[in-house]
Amino acid sequence: MKKYLFIFLLFIALLNAKSQSITLTVVNGSFITSIDTVYLRVVGSLYDLGGVTNKGYSLSGSVISATVNGCSTALSTITPVDEIIKIFPLIQGSYKIKAKLVEYDNFVYPGCYVIKASTSDSLNINVVTYTSLDKNQIELDNVRFYPNPTKNKILIDAGNLNLENAKINIYNSIGQSVFSMDNLKSNQEINLTELAAGLYYLTIEKKSYQKTIKLFKE
Repeated sequence: MKKYLFIFLLFIALLNAKSQSITLTVVNGSFITSIDTVYLRVVGSLYDLGGVTNKGYSLSGSVISATVNGCSTALSTITPVDEIIKIFPLIQGSYKIKAKLVEYDNFVYPGCYVIKASTSDSLNINVVTYTSLDKNQIELDNVRFYPNPTKNKILIDAGNLNLENAKINIYNSIGQSVFSMDNLKSNQEINLTELAAGLYYLTIEKKSYQKTIKLFKE
């Protein structure tokens, strides 16, 4: 009797795995950056996923392999996945990120050692850092933003630097652009009232030069 019950459950599990609709989106900031940490967002869904058990990444040359693992505990539920993976400072260059979402079975095969389903996606990113500074970069590095932390607004102190062709972008902690402005002026006021409290990254760019700071909104 137990043997037939096991075969029946295995048959149901196999049918369910075959009919799964698996999706995955890998999201990364669209910025060229010297920010200290890159955040990779893995979004998707799997049938039966009881919960995420672990996540991480490895770096080999210019290839970053990121994984999110989960364990099944049911036969007919759909669980959304939305995980953030921190990828720590990268040297200048182009990188390919390969992300995989893997579901292990804990219903028919207790212990989560048998892969039931997996899906993957990939994207390319560019990281630009500056190892030497010329006059233009030094001038841009001297641009100041205050107050920081701030409650509602910040002011630009550019001294004698012409910011006519400069541009500001502000990104949240997962690399999404939340604010941008161009044709700047020294002592210009930037209103941040609509931003929620938290940590942001402000990047000012002029021609091929840029400066990035951490901005704290209270």
